[in-house]
This record gives sequence, structure tokens and C-alpha cells, in this order.
Amino acid sequence: MKIVIIGGIAAGMSAAAKGRRVDKEAEIVVYEMGDIISFGACGLPYFVGDFFQNPNWMIARKVQRMRDEGVDVQVRHQVLKVKPEAKTLEVKNLETGDVFETDYDKLMVATGANVIMPPFENIALA
Repeated sequence: MKIVIIGGIAAGMSAAAKGRRVDKEAEIVVYEMGDIISFGACGLPYFVGDFFQNPNWMIARKVQRMRDEGVDVQVRHQVLKVKPEAKTLEVKNLETGDVFETDYDKLMVATGANVIMPPFENIALA
């Protein structure tokens, strides 16, 4: 079984770790657009509150550790298109610009969300 996860921050890496525990033989691939994975955003209030100064303390696991545990983590990769009927993805390597197609048996989209700011006056005031 090939499990592909789009997004390598908290939810994506939790899913990858759970997938590995449940199925030791599964091929698990994570595509993350950024350079880091497993970033614990729950630590942000403590960082902003000046309880610690090193933002790297919010990284639960490094890329190499997940690879050592059998999860194929691909940082700096953007999924451009999901083709559910064919169970394929179009992926771009952001380092090289190469675009390739890959398949999956199970897919999880864990890309997070964007904030929607309602329009109101003086939003840009300091």
C-alpha cells in the first residue's frame, strides 16, 4: 500500500507516524512545500511570550529522523494537481523545477488553512 500525505507539518506528520505504526510495510510519502516538517504550532504562544528564543524548539522531528523511520519525506515539493479518478498526483520539485506524476492508494491532504480577513476600515493601521 502506498500512502501519500500532502503537507508535512503537525497533522501530516502525525498521520505519517500513525500510518507507519499501523502498517510497517506501507510505502509512506510526504510532500511538503517548505524546508521543515513536524512544526508544533502549539508552541507559538510560548515563543511569542518569550519563554524561549529558539524557534527550532518547536520542531518535533527532523526530516532525517522521519526518513530513518521509513517515511519518505520530500521537502520543497508542491503538489500541483490531484487526479482522484486515476489516483495520481502532479508534483513539482521546487529546487529543480521538475514536474512529475506519482500514484497513491490512500491520500491525505493536510495543508492547513489560510486566514480570511473580513473587510473593515483601518485594517492597515499600526
